[in-house]
Amino acid sequence: MHETLRLSPAELRALAVTLDRAMAELDRGHAAQTQQVTRRVAEQLEPLLAGHGPSEVAWLWARARKLLADSHQYLGEYATAVTLLEETLARLARRGLEPARDAPDVANSLAVALRYAGEFDRAAATFEEVLAHARRSATLDTISTATILHNLSGLALARGRPDEALDWAEQARTLRSSAQGAEALQKTTDEASLAAALDGAGRHGEAEIHHREVLQRFVGLRGPCHYDVAAALGNLAACLHAQERYEEAEPYYQRSLDTRRELGLASHPETAVVLNNLALLHWKTDRLDSARRLMHQALHIMREALGDAHPRARSLAANCAKIAGHCDAGLDAAAQEPHA
Repeated sequence: MHETLRLSPAELRALAVTLDRAMAELDRGHAAQTQQVTRRVAEQLEPLLAGHGPSEVAWLWARARKLLADSHQYLGEYATAVTLLEETLARLARRGLEPARDAPDVANSLAVALRYAGEFDRAAATFEEVLAHARRSATLDTISTATILHNLSGLALARGRPDEALDWAEQARTLRSSAQGAEALQKTTDEASLAAALDGAGRHGEAEIHHREVLQRFVGLRGPCHYDVAAALGNLAACLHAQERYEEAEPYYQRSLDTRRELGLASHPETAVVLNNLALLHWKTDRLDSARRLMHQALHIMREALGDAHPRARSLAANCAKIAGHCDAGLDAAAQEPHA
């Protein structure tokens, strides 16, 4: 049985333009609007997937589903994003398509979602499959390959492997800088990855230079109220915190929190990370009551968003218990270090 195309080429082009606009809305932080549009497009295309083999309909459907998953990831709903992307890739596989070869963007998004969901081994396997196929067949352009390297750096850092993270970050930046058409925004994101990896490796002085440059660039590219700016503020604060420059770090933590709240992300897991770091700063500056309050806020948000079993939730729970027990010496060096 072959797929019966019930949309004209003009209608398909119009849907592609609609998805372009939805992606731009998500880039501006309008996740709810993106979800409405992408869900509608995916549902409109769903009945047309009865046939077999690749088609423009299948690619548009997969793109709509990917954007829907990306919007859930923006909101910190990582498990929902994982489910959507796994279902999308499974549906494409039933049509005879190979994820790493035929839908690398969807597979890459799945790996990112798995990383944030705390499923590090599965994320690594998915990233490596996409990267291996890209290098073997040259099906991905240089910019897309650099994005995979960038994401591998973030995964390595999350797994506590800073040297590996630094290697991936440097590879990504080098490859992207050699690519024609690489955007300033993409290059700035690579700089942010490099700065985080330098922090993880304990090279905070070098990292600080990059963090300050990244913050300035993101404000120029994105404006003062954007998710990327909030992340850059938190990362610079964490870098200063690691150097025991507490008075300098605290205002950047607060600006990061204020920006996240203004974006409607007060209950986002990454907001919990900033609260955790600020709690540790308060602890180190002898403000025990506020440290406890901030840590409890962080733990509540993280548990609500990701569950008790997530690595970050376990880390925050350990910090909360030690602060509650007045156990300064019990906070090991890794727990005291702010997360970038």
